Amino acid sequence: MKKDLLIIKLGAAGDVVRTSVVLHLFKFKKVDWLTLPPHQQLLPQQYPYLSFVTPEQALKNHYRLVLSLDEEETIMELLPQLAKDQLIGVFKENGRYYYTEELAPWFDMSLVSRYGRQRADELKWKNRRSYQSFLFEALGYKFQKEPYLINEQVRWKPIPKRIGIETRAGERWPTKRWNQFPQLIQYLQQQGFEPFVFQQRPTLLQYLQDIASCEFLITGDSLCMHIGLALKIPMLTFFTCTSPWEIEDYGVMKKIVSPLLEKAFYKTTYMKEVLDAIPLSHVIEQFHEHYKKFYPES
Repeated sequence: MKKDLLIIKLGAAGDVVRTSVVLHLFKFKKVDWLTLPPHQQLLPQQYPYLSFVTPEQALKNHYRLVLSLDEEETIMELLPQLAKDQLIGVFKENGRYYYTEELAPWFDMSLVSRYGRQRADELKWKNRRSYQSFLFEALGYKFQKEPYLINEQVRWKPIPKRIGIETRAGERWPTKRWNQFPQLIQYLQQQGFEPFVFQQRPTLLQYLQDIASCEFLITGDSLCMHIGLALKIPMLTFFTCTSPWEIEDYGVMKKIVSPLLEKAFYKTTYMKEVLDAIPLSHVIEQFHEHYKKFYPES
């Protein structure tokens, strides 16, 4: 079967969510998405002509365009077997990674950069463009703050004074976990707020619904952040080792950037001093300022 687009984006979960903006460019096209089964819960379930496929199913179709955004070995092995007119993104030949020129500005900053890790990190540090702008440019469009598209079952229904707090981060990024959340939670309780600390849930959909119950979020660079952006929930976001510039704030996010960000930039070792550089007093001040912007009568 001839289809217009195959999106290959498996993970991480937050990256899957922010890639959803591409769907705005293919509203009336036949689009397949290859992702991890749990991540399908994050994406629209009723979007016109969007289907989720397995690698085996993808091999039965012919695509006008394949958008390859993951470097996993299983994907690299799949790509040459796919029937396609055009490929945009990353691929592998003779044991080496390559990427097409359309997305070269993005992958030049990645682990598969043609310039090597040191230069890639330098480019990443200098970059001031959002992830979405790279995707849109690669497809011949200009990003104009098109919103994320997520599961339609998730609707923002905030409980007054409920402040959602995501203290967790993946094991790969220990410096994402700001180290004064307990003190902040205690302060918020004293001020009459209801801190809601997110926990592991049986399904991603339930986790999304937890986020949607909050009127404000405090999080690191995480899936919680991306879902909050999709739902336009006001939030504070900590950036302690990843780029604050490639994240579009959609008018609801206030970024708290560690003064020592450069020291920990995309480092996977724990750096306590980078977290200590964000004092509790500053976070409290930023919280009140940003909260009152959206809830002036509170």
